[in-house]
Amino acid sequence: MAKNIIITVGCEYGSGGPEIGEKISKDFGIAYYDRSIIDKIIEETGMSTTLVEAAETGQRTKS
Repeated sequence: MAKNIIITVGCEYGSGGPEIGEKISKDFGIAYYDRSIIDKIIEETGMSTTLVEAAETGQRTKS
C-alpha cells in the first residue's frame, strides 16, 4: 500500500520558505504545492477567503 507524504513548511515573509519547500519536494520526489493552488481553489469555488484564512491559522469563525 502506498503511503501519502505531506510536508508543510511554515515561514515568515522573506525567509525562503517556498524555496525550501521546492527543494524538499525535489529531494523526496514528491509533488510541491504552494499558496497559488489554494488561491485558485478559492477563486473557482467562490469560497470565502476569510473562512480559508481562518482555517489556515486555526481560528474559529462566527456562524
